Amino acid sequence: MSGTIDLLAEGPAGRMIVDYKSGPAPEPDARFAIYWPQLAAYAEASSADHVAILWLETGRITLTSP
Repeated sequence: MSGTIDLLAEGPAGRMIVDYKSGPAPEPDARFAIYWPQLAAYAEASSADHVAILWLETGRITLTSP
């Protein structure tokens, strides 16, 4: 698998991966699950404590911990 992390933020609570996704996401949790393998790989590679998707069309964020 190859890919590029869109955003890796680091702060007092640890590291967070934020991936940007375009297009409609009427069911963001279901769509999040589709991208989980990609996000889990990013989290493992970067030792991230949290991962999120920013849905660009709506500005909503779906967040979870790996």
